[in-house]
Amino acid sequence: MRLPSISPVSFSLVAVALVYLSAASLYAEALPATVADQEWFKGYHTYEENQNWLHTQVQSHPMISSLLTLGKSHQGRNITGIKIGNGPNNVVIIGLQRTRDWITVPVVQYIIKQLVTRNDAHLEKYTFHIIPATNPDGYVYTWTTNRNWGKTRSQNGLCYGVDLSRNWDYKWGGAGASTAPCSDTYAGPSASSEAETTLVAGHLKSLQNVALLIDFYAFGQLWTYPYHYSTLLPDNNVYLESLARKAIEAIKQPYGTQYKAGSAANIRSIVSGTLMDYVYGTNITRAAFTVYLRDHGQYGFVLPRELVLPTVEETWAGVAAVLEIDLDMK
Repeated sequence: MRLPSISPVSFSLVAVALVYLSAASLYAEALPATVADQEWFKGYHTYEENQNWLHTQVQSHPMISSLLTLGKSHQGRNITGIKIGNGPNNVVIIGLQRTRDWITVPVVQYIIKQLVTRNDAHLEKYTFHIIPATNPDGYVYTWTTNRNWGKTRSQNGLCYGVDLSRNWDYKWGGAGASTAPCSDTYAGPSASSEAETTLVAGHLKSLQNVALLIDFYAFGQLWTYPYHYSTLLPDNNVYLESLARKAIEAIKQPYGTQYKAGSAANIRSIVSGTLMDYVYGTNITRAAFTVYLRDHGQYGFVLPRELVLPTVEETWAGVAAVLEIDLDMK
């Protein structure tokens, strides 16, 4: 019996269809399991509500998760996260360094929810260290006083706050960072001057075998890799570009949202003293990304509540696609 021949064109169409179906099934698996989850991810929540939510996740999944307490912020609030899994390699996910970027909190929470709910092979391969709100003082201030506040609440002369996203001890104080204390992009009086930066850096330096770090921001729809301080490309830029492209292909599937991939300084702007450059430049990890979420600027930092759920769903699809790859530890 002769099997029917398949033309190269037909084979290509089948291959494309299989890729699409694979991405679609990945997205389908990412939908929240309960009505309560759906409601939580349809909006934003206060610092206290977010703290309670995080504690609930740990209490509900004690066999695979534990509370990660880094220490106190400048004003004495707990900087907390969650540790999930027991794999030999570490993955770090960070949200809300810049506090007007509210969307980063539910995005990171959604990643937590998917990991603890799925409880799959990812948790045997990796240990996840996830901090949804790195800057709690600034976040509280955005709720009580100024929605567009982005910095910490430490005092520097007559002005308040340091931009944590420019306070890291690698290429600190260079282009794209301000020396003026009243500026929104003030890098601080010195590298790692802020309690928040110091606490997170201490935890990062305590980890070995960090396979991946992702730091989330609004807005721009960009999946970027080092460097942010310079248009120079890292020595493994081909590898990083491949991971970034896998992510943005997966992000596109649920709602058609288009992201760009590339080195941060080349597709966005030059910024010195970033977390991404710090962990890459000090050899904490070989795969570090800064991800700028929805949108392109129509709403900017104040993304409407009705766009929260689509944003968290598509972002999980991107993160999950990266986690499916054998991450290079060399």
